[in-house]
Amino acid sequence: MRFRNRAFILAAAILIALACCRCGPAKNKTNAVQAPPQQSATAKTPQLLAVPASPGNAPPPPVTETPAYSVAIDHALLFDPRMGPINGDLSDESGVHLLVSGRIRNDTGRLLHRAKVYATIVANFGERTQIERHSGGLGFSPRVNSTDPWRPDTERTFLSITRPLDPIYLELPPEKIMASLTLTTQDPLSYRFRGEIHQFPVVWDPVLGTMKDQTAIVALSGAGRCAPQTRSCDLTQDEKVQLLYQRGAAYKVVGPDGAFYWVAYDQLAGNISDEPAAENAKPAEFPIRVDLPGKIALEVMKVAEYTSHSAVPVEGKIYVVDLRATNLGEKPARCPDEKYFSLDLSAGAYAAPYLFKKKVQGAYQPTLLKPGQSVTGSLFFAQTESEWLFPFDLELHPPKEKPTRWPLFPTLLAAQKNQQP
Repeated sequence: MRFRNRAFILAAAILIALACCRCGPAKNKTNAVQAPPQQSATAKTPQLLAVPASPGNAPPPPVTETPAYSVAIDHALLFDPRMGPINGDLSDESGVHLLVSGRIRNDTGRLLHRAKVYATIVANFGERTQIERHSGGLGFSPRVNSTDPWRPDTERTFLSITRPLDPIYLELPPEKIMASLTLTTQDPLSYRFRGEIHQFPVVWDPVLGTMKDQTAIVALSGAGRCAPQTRSCDLTQDEKVQLLYQRGAAYKVVGPDGAFYWVAYDQLAGNISDEPAAENAKPAEFPIRVDLPGKIALEVMKVAEYTSHSAVPVEGKIYVVDLRATNLGEKPARCPDEKYFSLDLSAGAYAAPYLFKKKVQGAYQPTLLKPGQSVTGSLFFAQTESEWLFPFDLELHPPKEKPTRWPLFPTLLAAQKNQQP
């Protein structure tokens, strides 16, 4: 009996052990994650954090800011007040000044209530020598202020005249001249600006004088400056004139009526070039001949300058103009009277001939010439205003006839360049 119980217990234990092996707690199955194929749309190439710059993938250029101010230059001139009355009207300080006028446009989008513009001239004389001069004042006319602010997208006109270079530099022409405009502005809030807004070269030669060959339009009606024999020097707006010379801020022109005038730079409109007229293939030289009505050929044979002359009791420079008159017609003809001549000394300065009370040997005399006859004589002109005045033209203004001129400046300039006496 005891044996059967032991056998039963052993058999039960074996059955229980087998049941535990087969029926134990089930284990969770883990599904293996498969890598996506290489051609999958979700696949990405590994990326570096930064790529070295190369021409193929260089960053785009920086965006250039739109300039806050636009500049239009109307006039940029060098002048010396000693060179004629028109230049003298602009300043009383001797030496070469820069005059700049034009318009500046406010492109900031802001309402400005303070603004100042000034010009700077830099003359380069080589050998590391530079001379710099600035202008003073506000520059704008009318001035910018709280009652007349500078509104966005509008223009303001300006005029700046620099302090002069020392007069000695007029005899030492610079190698190069540059000019610039500097602007300072502010609005009623926090906007502030100061900087150079324009830079440009300036031509030196017109200070002393250059020949011109182009047309211009009279901008404003008004008087020019002309020879003493001329009754009226008025010009009318919109008239077309022919430019002959420039000296500083003054231009000599021929009007529609054939009269000669010197006018200030702001009396003319149009795109006037800074460049002088092209030189003729044949250099200017004496004699300078003009054929007058009545078949008289009048030639300027020579122009001489004296610090004093025994025939003229006047202190100052004396210019002696030698003339030769020839009757080319078939009838007797009279030479023009000496009182109708005038010597143009540039920029509105003129000298009348010295009229002798008695006959002086060698002096020009109006004469009745027979056909083919010639006569010579000299006109004497005294100049006492400035040592920097210079003979530009000999003019003749007979009554009721168009004036005539003999261009002296080109010939005298050519003689000076060639170092002729």
